[in-house]
Amino acid sequence: MNTENQIIKKLSERRCLACGTTKDMGRRMYCSPHCRQRLLQSLELRIGLLQALGTRFATFYFSESAITLDLLLYGDNNLVRFVYPRTPRKNPADDFSAMANLLGKAWWDERDRTKKRFAANEHVIGLGKVCDDSLSTVKPSSISVPSIKPEVLSVMGISKKDIQTANKSFDLKNVYRAEVKKRHPDVGGNPDDFRDLHKAYKELKEWLSSPHYTTKMGFPDKWFYNGGHGKWFPPQPRMHL
Repeated sequence: MNTENQIIKKLSERRCLACGTTKDMGRRMYCSPHCRQRLLQSLELRIGLLQALGTRFATFYFSESAITLDLLLYGDNNLVRFVYPRTPRKNPADDFSAMANLLGKAWWDERDRTKKRFAANEHVIGLGKVCDDSLSTVKPSSISVPSIKPEVLSVMGISKKDIQTANKSFDLKNVYRAEVKKRHPDVGGNPDDFRDLHKAYKELKEWLSSPHYTTKMGFPDKWFYNGGHGKWFPPQPRMHL
């Protein structure tokens, strides 16, 4: 295999967003629920540092060689980046813990020395690098997604785009009638499938009478911290309909 093909193969490999492994990943985002939870716990356990610094948004991500923590502080438009080298045979959760412990110790040492929280904050921020990257790298856009069960849409053979308010051409009754003609038991359809179709139609009809949405915010390949919620969010599998 030539170098170009090796690069293409590497880029196409899906890696675990919690530990980075590519082994037996298939189409999964994580190699296991335990792996995902382990990194999330490491991030959550050190939220105190982000809160002390006055963090509005943050992202955490990693490569084979380094881990990166980007911060956007309240009242500031500068992106602050902390990059630490990966430790051999350690996973990103361990590396993040070690980095956060170093920053936390630096904060407390300066706090004890000066007796001032502001001075401790300035000291730790000074350990990072102010970047001129777009704030969109740490401040994601948000979208409103119809809060209807995916399986309901799947049974009806439609997508979330079809039921958006802006889509004036969508007619649920016509969609249902078309599916009935193909899937009714009288024309050879499976009775159980037809019952599922009718149930999905009723649920979607009820939703359309009073639409409600869920707001999603996040990145497909970064762990995202929202200071307003005071918590970390795993990477979002899709940020579009």
